Amino acid sequence: MATIINSVDLAKDVKDLILFSTVKFNDDAVKNKIFATDDDNFLLILKSIDSDPIILDAIDVDDDFVRKAVLG
Repeated sequence: MATIINSVDLAKDVKDLILFSTVKFNDDAVKNKIFATDDDNFLLILKSIDSDPIILDAIDVDDDFVRKAVLG
C-alpha cells in the first residue's frame, strides 16, 4: 500500500521537480493544470510515494484555503 502525502508548494518548484526527476501522474489533466499555473502561485499537491512519486491531484491554494488553514 502506497503512502499518500500532501504538501503546499510553489508551482515553480513543482514544475522543476517534474522536469528534473521521474514523476508519474494519475491523470494528464493534473500535469496540464500544474503547468498552466503561474510560477508564483501555491499548489496543494497530493502525492503517492512509491518507488517513483505519482502526483494524484493539484489544487490551487487561494486566500480562502489559507484562511481555513490558519484560522480553522
